[in-house]
Amino acid sequence: MKMKLAIIGAGLIALVAGTAGQTASQPSSSGDALLAEVRGLRAELNQAAGTSIRTQLLVARLQLQEQRINTVSKQFADVQMLRSGNDAGIAQMSSRQKQIEDTLCGQMANEIREHLEREVAGLKGPLNQMRQRSQELTAQESALSGQLASERSRWIDFNSRLDEIERETSDRR
Repeated sequence: MKMKLAIIGAGLIALVAGTAGQTASQPSSSGDALLAEVRGLRAELNQAAGTSIRTQLLVARLQLQEQRINTVSKQFADVQMLRSGNDAGIAQMSSRQKQIEDTLCGQMANEIREHLEREVAGLKGPLNQMRQRSQELTAQESALSGQLASERSRWIDFNSRLDEIERETSDRR
């Protein structure tokens, strides 16, 4: 009987020791789970902060790009207006020159003929300058058109990046 009591006592001690070991390991595993949860939350916060910073930078770049586009668009419109005015002046002067040359083909007094010939000669210099200016403005217009297309392309790229960030954040929810 003493032997039975000793065996039962040893079994009870082993049972208590095993149970104590299990309860000691349970807090450890729940502590590990809690630590893993905190680490996961920290990673999510870091990721959200990174996304927020990227978004803010892209929005700032997008705004700067819009300003560039507006500036180039205004320059482009100004050059178009200048070229249009210059071309209208060329058309008007060319028309006057042709009118005078047509008049010179007819009969008239020498005094009138000389006056008209001087007028035609006086129109040639400014007309050539206006044509040269028109070519310069056309070249400038072409360059600004290319720059505007490039700036719009960059704007589209920034906007696409923002769309991508938006999709990423909505996918996480």
